[in-house]
Amino acid sequence: MGIALEAGATPIKSVDRLVILYGSYVLSDLASPGFIRSEPDVGRYVIRPQDARISRMERLLRVKPGFTPILSAADPLFIQRQLHFHVSDVSVNTLKLKTSLSNRHLLPGMKLREMHLTLPGQMSPIRADGEIVDVVVQSDNLAVLLAINTTEEQKASLAQFAMFAVEKDNEAKKNLLPALARYGLSTKKVASALKIELVGSEQDLTDVLHVRHEAYRAAEKTALNSTAADMKDGYDDPLRSQIYAARLDGNVVATVRLVFCRVPQDRFPCEDLFGTLDIDWSTRKENFEACRLAILPEYQGTDIVLALFRTVWEVHVRAARRDVYIAATESLWDLYRKLGARELASGVTHPVLKSQKMGLFAINGERSRNARGMAAISWELTVKATVHHLERYGLIRRPRFEVLIRLRRQLELLILKCRRFQKRRNLCPPPMPQRT
Repeated sequence: MGIALEAGATPIKSVDRLVILYGSYVLSDLASPGFIRSEPDVGRYVIRPQDARISRMERLLRVKPGFTPILSAADPLFIQRQLHFHVSDVSVNTLKLKTSLSNRHLLPGMKLREMHLTLPGQMSPIRADGEIVDVVVQSDNLAVLLAINTTEEQKASLAQFAMFAVEKDNEAKKNLLPALARYGLSTKKVASALKIELVGSEQDLTDVLHVRHEAYRAAEKTALNSTAADMKDGYDDPLRSQIYAARLDGNVVATVRLVFCRVPQDRFPCEDLFGTLDIDWSTRKENFEACRLAILPEYQGTDIVLALFRTVWEVHVRAARRDVYIAATESLWDLYRKLGARELASGVTHPVLKSQKMGLFAINGERSRNARGMAAISWELTVKATVHHLERYGLIRRPRFEVLIRLRRQLELLILKCRRFQKRRNLCPPPMPQRT
């Protein structure tokens, strides 16, 4: 059994001690820094110079100072000993770690079992196994490149962490989700990283109009020659509406407008579309309309729409209004019905999409608070957190029978699992019996 130097590799001149253990581990104590990489054959190892960086390191994302995750794992050599690392760079299946020089016995090929990766902002740690890919002995610490095996749910947790905790250039900030996807970090759970606030300046309104234009153009709901300025109308007047902007890493990615009637002469935008509506002043002053909901195309399909709905519902409670009106195309009718909306009118042709019909829905605040007319899963996702938050300030009371809502949710989840199982079974019929 001997040491094999790979062709072209420069041997490290100063090696105080190199002990080869029988099996798959090497215990080394190097006086000068360098890469130590194991070949697949047992008992044959390659020592490489420090500048032999592998390309995988270049695809890692640098973690911002103050957001450093902590990783702990059982020592692969010394039983009863725990290893502790600071994570400096991340990707979907690779971590770059830093640890004390007392862990110089770690070498490529070693398996780390029962790892616990604690991410700032995450409630529970990621539990996974990993394998050391490369080790660099530096002057004051040991750098370790670790490949980890993660589930889809754990990858989503890493993506949510990366949204606010990794360093980004200006291009990545403007297109955050696509930029993270290039590193294999993709998620549909974006709401936790959003900052939703009222538009308070002309620049904010300009950003909102840009989002409206991009979203409406992608959905073909605006003319081909239209511009962002064309998305502004009289209802954007601060005296008539509240415009909310959802920001991700400082950039507006979604928006919604809430229109109120302050005086008897005011009307809702939906009344211009649905001319047969008969809404009197006493009804107008008790309600408001949510319109101009827009999400950038690259962020559609995420939970941003649920975050916007939570904002609408909170304003609903704070403003002490009864109903909120929502006008939507046919593709969104099922979504609003799941959120407890009742249909008021339909059959009106969209002003731009002539093949699409418009419908008008109303969501009642009291019914939503008690999960009436809506799925318990929808109540859990959109209303529950807001109810619990506003209850602390005495603005609302949580449902008296919330335990029954939780039981309904469990039943709905069970039904969904049964339907998915049946669907998979129908897609994969059993093989036909062979003739004997």
